[in-house]
Amino acid sequence: MSKECLMYPAIQKFYSALNIINQVDSEKYIFETIPQIDSFFSEMRNITFVMQKSFNTPELKIVYEKERDKFLNNEVMKWFKNTRNETTKEHPFKLEKALAIEFYLPNFLTETTHLRLTIDNDSNFGELHKKLKLFLDTHYVDIVELYLSVTTTFLENGKEVDIYSVIQKGIGIMHAFLVEMMTLYPCNCLKCKKIKEEIKYLINKVNAKKLTFSSDLYYADKRLSIGGSICTPLSPDCSLLSPPIPIKNSIFDIKGLPPCDISYLKIFTVNHVAIARVQRTKSQESELMPVFLIVNENDTFSFYGPITGTNKSTFYRAVNDVAKIIETNKVKLVLLLTEAYRYNANMEQLQSMKYEDRIREATNVMIWCSLVSKNLEKIYGTEVDYQNLFDDEYIGKQITNMEEYEPEEHMAYPIFQALHKNK
Repeated sequence: MSKECLMYPAIQKFYSALNIINQVDSEKYIFETIPQIDSFFSEMRNITFVMQKSFNTPELKIVYEKERDKFLNNEVMKWFKNTRNETTKEHPFKLEKALAIEFYLPNFLTETTHLRLTIDNDSNFGELHKKLKLFLDTHYVDIVELYLSVTTTFLENGKEVDIYSVIQKGIGIMHAFLVEMMTLYPCNCLKCKKIKEEIKYLINKVNAKKLTFSSDLYYADKRLSIGGSICTPLSPDCSLLSPPIPIKNSIFDIKGLPPCDISYLKIFTVNHVAIARVQRTKSQESELMPVFLIVNENDTFSFYGPITGTNKSTFYRAVNDVAKIIETNKVKLVLLLTEAYRYNANMEQLQSMKYEDRIREATNVMIWCSLVSKNLEKIYGTEVDYQNLFDDEYIGKQITNMEEYEPEEHMAYPIFQALHKNK
């Protein structure tokens, strides 16, 4: 091999590793993606193997070992080395797994079970799906429908490991090492240029991705369906939770309204009505995605959302994640937006129907904004019918005549409990 292409085998292996990890799909169960993670560690291991073969003269070996020790002799890469050795020599991904199943019950409370899995009793996706379904058939068969989420975390010596974060750090370090070596031994052939461009593209994609290995599920009529996923807001890098913004000089800087929490709800409603109007002028099929506004005691606010998903479990999980944010931050109120259906049928009849059947009974769709405050003993809300979206007089009446809800009857009950826990 010519000196000009000394680095090509290594960067080709790095490209292969990036391509594998980029294909990991957070919508799937972790048990389906473990083989991909195993392959990723294997390809990362092969980078240094092929470099040892390329840098095989005494002079080249000295340079290689010096740069290798400079970049790869750290805790992150030591962890990488140990993990990839286990993967290639012993067994796949020997980390203990904690599987949490969170059930969203009809009273808006949650129930969580924790199962510990090791490599010796891991199930593949088909087996896990059957076991979970059998558990639901045994314990929840009398419930009309059930929403739940499954989240897998990884433990090393009893301590949780943020696998994807470690993988991202390892990729960054390995890339820096390869860039340094390519500077010392440059090559400008078309083949090397092309693969280096592809590597930059894949690194950006890998860094932008937030994997939590969670899935949202729906259970009814003894059938279990899998929905989408959202990343956890408890990670500081999560894109769902925006950085805090000062209220002063923002759209929520209360002017001309009484300085109270109810005024936040009015501004929040008016703002989203305006957004809905813009959307409806473009398409009658448009909809507002659920979103949360978290107002802190230091007069800053953050948005959490918008929430996307293929079933309501995603929204219920978001509610509970916002409640977890409140537990570790000084929050004074939360505003939430979602869409709601209006029915002619009575509540008892609706509670006996599945979600897909209830929708067919709906007479109209409402924009539903709610306020949960540490200072208020009830949850307040505004409802705006899409059919009257451009009627200013109607909008004004709806904002003035707010609804009051008993907390335990509202889907934001977990948020209410979190806010009032440490009053």
